[in-house]
Formats: sequence, structure tokens, C-alpha cells
Amino acid sequence: MLTWLKGKLLIIARSMSGTGLLGFTLLCALTHSINAADQDTVPSGHPMHNPGLAEGVLLIAGKKLNDPNFEKTVILITEFDSKGTAGLVINRRTKIPVAEALPELQKMIPILDHLYIGGPVAVNNINLLIKSETSLATAKQVTNGIYLINTLAQFNQLVLDDIKPENFRLFSGFAGWAPGQLESELIRGDWYLWHASTETVFNPVPENIWHELIQIVSAKWVKLRGAVPWTSYY
Repeated sequence: MLTWLKGKLLIIARSMSGTGLLGFTLLCALTHSINAADQDTVPSGHPMHNPGLAEGVLLIAGKKLNDPNFEKTVILITEFDSKGTAGLVINRRTKIPVAEALPELQKMIPILDHLYIGGPVAVNNINLLIKSETSLATAKQVTNGIYLINTLAQFNQLVLDDIKPENFRLFSGFAGWAPGQLESELIRGDWYLWHASTETVFNPVPENIWHELIQIVSAKWVKLRGAVPWTSYY
């Protein structure tokens, strides 16, 4: 009964998505309320309900998203405010060792991994994600245990201490959206939202991240007839 009701209400919300803010607000409110009552289970170790759009949340590309910049990508949102949204693609590792691409940086930070393509925007810009159990004063905390460095001053002030080389990820470029743009893509069905964790972001086999997560988020909504990615907005 609950699954049937969820499907009906989401169809109504989707039909109103073209009405702008009203449709989007209704969509969020309905999905949030239904999820609060829904007792559907997800694989062990994963939270029951999906997060809202915010820093430290993962974007998982829907199966039908065929933009070559974002097809089968998983993106960690690192900025979300009135100016727009920015994030890093965490599952596109290149074959280029950091030592080869940026030898000077390699001398500062002993990164053993390869360079990652963080997104199509500002590809000459470097972003560093760090996994750390202790707070890093010179870095921005994106979510629990994950920190971001993307300025020269931050690089120069970085104190390595006990951070292991495998706990670094170096990205060239980032993904970016203007205010309201990502919200529109969510309504259109391009993305799922999911919880970020150090285990996912620093997965030693990043090529598997999308395949693992898309199975989880797809299974969560398989009971919905005609389910689409935007149902995971809340």
C-alpha cells in the first residue's frame, strides 16, 4: 500500500515540476514525508534514507545520463551555496602518476596514486582530497574524515604528520553548476544523491565505485513502478 501511494504522489509531484519552485518544493516535501514512513531496507552498512543536496554528499550519475563529462561518474560535492555547486569526480583515475604530472608537488606530498580527472571545469586547477581521522586546521572539512585543499597557501601550510600516501587523492579540474542548475538536473532524473564515506571516496579500486553504488540506489527504488533518479532527492 505504501509503495503504491508513494508512486502516485511522486507522479503528481513530477507533473508539477514544470511549474518551477512550486513543483520542486512539492517534490521535496512529498518524497521527504514518504521516506520518513517507508521501511524499505537497503544493503547492510548503508543509512536507511538518502541525504539532501549539501556539501559532503555524493552525486551518482543515472544510467541514462550520457554526457561524456559525467557518464557513469560519482561526484563528491565540495561546495554548495547561493553561488552554485562544485564537486570532484572521484572515480576517474588516469594512468598518469602524480610524480610524472607534478614532480614538484610529489616532492612536497608523497602521493603514490595516479592523477584523477575531477571534472571539466578549470582543468589546470589542482584539488587535493585528504583522508584524516584528526582535524586539519589548514584544510576545509567536506564531511567526516575528508578534507579539501585547493589553494597554494593551504598546500604550503599542510603538515603531513601520520597521513599515509594512500590517503591522498589529487584532482585536475572540478565539476561546477550555476545556482539552480543542479536542482533542475535532479528533477530531470540525471542524478541520485547518496551518503559519502571515506571508504567510498578513497576506494582503492575507483573504477568500481559507480557500479557498486548504482546497484544500491537502483535496488532502493525498484518497487516503484517507473522509478526515476530524482526520487532520491530526500
